Amino acid sequence: MLNGEIEIFIHYDSFTFFYINLSAPEEEPTIDIQLMSGFLSASNLFFDELGLSSDNLFRVLRGNCEIRMCLGEHVHGTLLLKNLTNLDLKTYYELDVLTRSIIHEFETHYLQEIRLFMDTGRYEFQGIKEFIMKEVQKMKAHMYSSYLIQILASAINQNVKKKQSRDLLISINRMFSDLPLNYQEIQDNLDSIRQKIIEFKEKHITFAKIIEKINNESNQIWDLFQVPIIE
Repeated sequence: MLNGEIEIFIHYDSFTFFYINLSAPEEEPTIDIQLMSGFLSASNLFFDELGLSSDNLFRVLRGNCEIRMCLGEHVHGTLLLKNLTNLDLKTYYELDVLTRSIIHEFETHYLQEIRLFMDTGRYEFQGIKEFIMKEVQKMKAHMYSSYLIQILASAINQNVKKKQSRDLLISINRMFSDLPLNYQEIQDNLDSIRQKIIEFKEKHITFAKIIEKINNESNQIWDLFQVPIIE
């Protein structure tokens, strides 16, 4: 992953009730949660005063840190990016998608539990950390497939191993059509396709140039989601 950290704070009303460091899921927060809750609560009040609706995104930049706040209908999510400022637009987009998917899960399945927790202090969110990490795993698989799809599509457009590339492209699309999705099986299949692309690259200089171009154009997002790029 890029040299930095991604921390997620999920908050309701004036309280942060869930935290995870995506770079190190077992670590406790290095920032004072009450301090963060106070800041987020004040920010939400400020946005309400401005009449800003839910599903808005706000950024705060200072030094090498960036705060990205995403407002849901009831639950809000905040990304704290450390040493990850000036990411490209595609990377920001995927991080925002991840945050919104987590917020949606809380609002869809856990709103009553959140309100109970606010009233009683009893924590009853079962399997939340596992859900968060599953969402991260899903996004990594989609980024991995996107990487390979871009290579294969470029090869087809340039008439390099056109039939083989098309067959591999179709097989990737089929992986995501069968429900429920088995992401470990998808990972194994993507690894197999990656190996076939390496074999194409070793025999065709155009394939090598395609891969180099795609590596360079989106290097941040491949790095962030630990896509095993082809060198």
